Amino acid sequence: MIAGHYTLQYPEQVEKLFMMSAVGVQEKPDYLDHDKMVEDRRSAASRYGATWVRDSWTTHTTAPADLYRMLGYGAAKKLVINGIMRRMRSDIF
Repeated sequence: MIAGHYTLQYPEQVEKLFMMSAVGVQEKPDYLDHDKMVEDRRSAASRYGATWVRDSWTTHTTAPADLYRMLGYGAAKKLVINGIMRRMRSDIF
């Protein structure tokens, strides 16, 4: 909402505006299945981390944003950018 308002108010300052919403997602993709997320990990450390994330999020004791807060700005920024780049076409950015 803020990004859209800014773009309307200062169109000369915005080259591209990319907004994402979960409204258009009809089915949950297979790669977001919590159990499959754990099974697909190759190393024991990665499986442990995926299990911790799955259990924390499904019991509602930790939110995804909590993980980013714990990691700090630099690591959180890198995770978010890498996640977006994996899911989106690179020619958009």
